Amino acid sequence: MTNDEPIIYLSDFGLSKVLGMTSLTETQTQVGTPSYMSPEQITDIPLTPASDVYALTIVVYETLLHQLSFDVDSSFAMTVAHIEGIPRRPSDIAVNFPAALESVLLRGLAKDPLDRYASARLFYEAFVQAVSSLTEDERHMVYQYI
Repeated sequence: MTNDEPIIYLSDFGLSKVLGMTSLTETQTQVGTPSYMSPEQITDIPLTPASDVYALTIVVYETLLHQLSFDVDSSFAMTVAHIEGIPRRPSDIAVNFPAALESVLLRGLAKDPLDRYASARLFYEAFVQAVSSLTEDERHMVYQYI
């Protein structure tokens, strides 16, 4: 790693306090914020870096579109959507959303961890490549959402 490479940190501030819990190590308890939990985290399948990629993708999706990838009205519905639902295509929310960015986001939200980017670095590289491929008009459209 060189000094000019970015360092990416992902944190779930929802872990700072979960009402009604005395410890973060209780059995039979999910820890996390439902809006940002990967399907495998919800279903108690072993986690991999791809689980963090899923959460990171949700943060990027929300940053770009000012909405979450699922339009639901409860934490329970959100957990079900992460397991069974199909994320909203960014182009369904923002007309003319660049296909290159949409592809990166949808891959980051794949249900199967093996279909996602294997690391945050790979997600970052794909995202940068997608942004680099945008026309000036597409970049302007994306920047107006941020």
